Order: sequence, then C-alpha cells, then structure tokens
Amino acid sequence: MPASPPSEITGLLKRWSAGDERARDELIPFVYERLRELAHQRLREAHAENSLNTTGLVHEAYIRLIEAPRLDLPDRAHFLALVSEVMRNLLSDRARARLTAKRGGGHAPLELAKALWVSDQHLENISDLDEALTRLEWLALELKGEPLA
Repeated sequence: MPASPPSEITGLLKRWSAGDERARDELIPFVYERLRELAHQRLREAHAENSLNTTGLVHEAYIRLIEAPRLDLPDRAHFLALVSEVMRNLLSDRARARLTAKRGGGHAPLELAKALWVSDQHLENISDLDEALTRLEWLALELKGEPLA
C-alpha cells in the first residue's frame, strides 16, 4: 500500500479514537509495514523470545489494541508509541509466563517430611548449609543498608 499523508493517518486515528471501527480497518494497511518494523525491533531486543515471529507479534498487538475499551490517539507518533508499548508488554508477559512455568508453573510446592530428607549422616552438611544461608541473609541486609537485628 502506498504511503499515506500524515494528515490522513491522523484523521483515521481521530476517527478510531471516537469509536469508528471502519477508520481502524482503513488505518491498518497504511501503517502495517511500520508495525512490522517495530515488532522486528522488539523481537531483536527480546533475545530469549523465539516462539513468536514478527507477524505474530504485530497480530497479537493488534488484538490487544482492538480489545481496548477506549483509545486516545491524537497522532501517528502517539499511536506508534502505544503499539510499541503493547508489544513490549506482550513480550514481557510471555517471558514471565515462561519463568513461571520453569518454577513449577503455579503448582503447589511439595512438602517433604524432615525424616525423608535429613539423615544423621547429613546433619553436618545441613548445619553448614543453614549457617551459610544465615550469613547470606545478613550480608543481603547489610548491602541493602538495613539495620542488622
């Protein structure tokens, strides 16, 4: 699609902000290539993201935008900034979900009875571990500048 004059894009954004869905549908072909550039840039910054491609990120951002209850889009710059933020949030949400899955995916932690994991032969190791964790806790408080109790 050929480039559209900024005034036409601004007009479509204002109409979309006022609730005109047809304006939104008319706008997307004019800005689609720029949205792909933004998505490509965001994906390059999100090194660990490999489950989403440029097109997928553009489409996910578009879905979030059309699901928004009300948008205030005074001009192209504001629109592109909003889309970029939505893309960043999408990637952050996906990263957070991956980390959650790595940490058990929300499953309740399994409680182990002491008798199952502490044997007499490992008591010294457990004592050493407890002492090291206590020192680490004190060091963390000291580095934070919090008073040591």
